[in-house]
Amino acid sequence: MVCLRLAPAPMLCARWAFLPAWGARLAATAARQHGAALRAVHVLAAQQQSEAAPAEPPPPPPERRQQPEAQSLSIVAATPTATQLLATFFACELHPSDCYLLHGSVGAGKSYFSRAFIRAAADDEELPVPSPTFLLQNIYNDHAGPPIHHFDLYRLTEGYDLARLDLPASFSQAVSLVEWPERLGLAGPEQQPAEPLEVTISILGQAEQADVQAGLAERQAAAASSSGSSMQAAGLTGDEAADELGSSSSSGDEEEGGGDRRWRRIRLLATGQRWRPRLQLLRRYLAAEGVEVGCYLDD
Repeated sequence: MVCLRLAPAPMLCARWAFLPAWGARLAATAARQHGAALRAVHVLAAQQQSEAAPAEPPPPPPERRQQPEAQSLSIVAATPTATQLLATFFACELHPSDCYLLHGSVGAGKSYFSRAFIRAAADDEELPVPSPTFLLQNIYNDHAGPPIHHFDLYRLTEGYDLARLDLPASFSQAVSLVEWPERLGLAGPEQQPAEPLEVTISILGQAEQADVQAGLAERQAAAASSSGSSMQAAGLTGDEAADELGSSSSSGDEEEGGGDRRWRRIRLLATGQRWRPRLQLLRRYLAAEGVEVGCYLDD
């Protein structure tokens, strides 16, 4: 049984006690059936026919291989704790070749997500997790399961020797957290992750946040009424909810995220079957408990 530990809100741990132990992954998708291509070759043998025999009809085009199915999930995180909760959720299950592509502008919260993920995997909320901005890659292996390779490719240029990073080894043997994955375009196709989870973090503007709050108001009220949540029943705003959930005062470091109370939209786009069980479980949990932690389904 996995128990999540969140530093800003220790009481959240009990809320995850219902999660089942992570079992075997879903079996690989059954091989697709290919219809036999019928090729009709008719040779006209009539010697009396003066016209040339009609050309052989072209064979039907080969069946196109279907692309791996993509799954998506859109979430609104109203507090730093909500972002930390999402990172901790995914850190509970580590598999070689899991790759998280973290998109977002400067200050969106990519590094905050990465730090929360690595600390949760290590079960050490005080673990130093420096940004790999200059080294491009930091490796963490003091935990159960495959190592975690944390990349920050912002400073990656065309002149950099990508062989030094050995991206294929990371993407096949480790769990990879990749900030600024747009720079992967400088690498060849053989150095791309096979089935990544794309995590796009954006900060909501005031008008957009107001619209989201209005759309969630009825759900919040209903959840507060059914669960007896004193925080929601009191009608607290997003900023006040952040206080109730234990967010710290602003540190001045937007990328750290702990004191940044702006709401965020986090879009998850997964390719491949490996992510389906995790996204389904996350959806079920947020549908039942998201209001309590300021983390709302937005799709």
